[in-house]
Amino acid sequence: MKKLFMFLAVAGLATFGASCSSSDDNGGGKDPQLTLKADKTSIKVDETVKFTVEVAGKAETGAELYKDGTKISNPYKFTEEGEFNIVAKKKGSLDSQAVKITVTKGGTENKKMTFTASSNEVGVGENVTFTIKDAEGNNIDGAKITLAGTEVSNPWKATAVGSFEFTAAKEGFDPAKVTVKVVKKITSIVLVVEDPENTTEDTGMRFSVVDQDGDLVTGSSIVIEGQPNPFPTRDGRLTITGAPEGTYKVHATYESLKSAVVNVVVKAGNRPTITGTVQFDGRTENVLEEVYGVSQVIEGEGGVLIAVWTTQTITESWVLQKRFFSVVELDEEENVIDGGIYTGQIEAFDIMIFSQSGGSALGSPERVGNEVAESANMAMTYKVTLGAGSSEVFDKVDTNNSITYSNGKNSVSTVSGDAQQVQWQAGASARGTKGGALKVGKPLLKAKY
Repeated sequence: MKKLFMFLAVAGLATFGASCSSSDDNGGGKDPQLTLKADKTSIKVDETVKFTVEVAGKAETGAELYKDGTKISNPYKFTEEGEFNIVAKKKGSLDSQAVKITVTKGGTENKKMTFTASSNEVGVGENVTFTIKDAEGNNIDGAKITLAGTEVSNPWKATAVGSFEFTAAKEGFDPAKVTVKVVKKITSIVLVVEDPENTTEDTGMRFSVVDQDGDLVTGSSIVIEGQPNPFPTRDGRLTITGAPEGTYKVHATYESLKSAVVNVVVKAGNRPTITGTVQFDGRTENVLEEVYGVSQVIEGEGGVLIAVWTTQTITESWVLQKRFFSVVELDEEENVIDGGIYTGQIEAFDIMIFSQSGGSALGSPERVGNEVAESANMAMTYKVTLGAGSSEVFDKVDTNNSITYSNGKNSVSTVSGDAQQVQWQAGASARGTKGGALKVGKPLLKAKY
């Protein structure tokens, strides 16, 4: 009997030990911890959230969800705005930490509006009327228009020069912006002749163009009667050189505006100084004048532009006329860009001599077709340096020419001093010579900025 009791006692202890070991394998008797996850935590009213419950990283079924203590379904649709704490619960498990869901006011997205001004550029003192429409083109009533945060009236009156950004806003619409530039409106212009009593051939004609308030008018132009093109100003000021002694009718323009015509008197300045001689037909005469200019621009092969320069060395009896052909470029106004004429730039040239009394050339070079024959025995150096004369009106010239003409006569000339750049016209020469020569046209006036 004693042995039986001892056996039962040992067996009971063994069974108890096995039971304790099994309990330790299942977590030592602790309840498992639930973890709650949401597919989103910030939503709009009437949106749905789907929740997931896990234990130790594995999905857990059978758990129930509570919103602030009230049981809810999963997924769950939130129908009111606010902040809500959601907790997962399951018998035999520890409750999850709360997941906060933030619900904001829902509704449709803001509509688009179109915000326009009657003009995006106006003058000081003018009104701007704003128009605000929806996507269907209907007017939006009750919209608020602000400038730098301050509400403005519609229409709005411009009172100062500048760039102004306006904002239109109304509940239910995305705000829209529009920019209006306010400029000074020029209503009249006046041409001012600077120091008219001291306007000479050397100083040139000096002008300024001002508006009704006396401010300089940028972009204005000076028009001299008889000149083919206006002279644009840059900042409302301009000096025009090259005009010989005389009276000129001048006015200014700006867009559609025109100033009154002003008579400008140019007084004599420094006269050109020239030295040199022309020898021809056994006589020698002193040079009285030297003029030069572009008589023609022609387009050669490959679009290359060739300028035909014509010069005249004038004596009491003769006009010695020279023509040079050189490659040139034109500026935006199709004027020849040049820094002077140099022998090294010249592709070809010829020399003829005419009588001041008129008639055909007294001597011209031999030609083969349009080319000057080598037997013409021409030798020449020619140099004109712009702006290097005794004043800004005249340019510096230095030439030496000799030629034996087809009739056997020859001429030799040397010139040094001031030359004047002029325009050219087909017909007679400077002293009335006819017979294919060119004549000096109007003086070539130049804009000086």
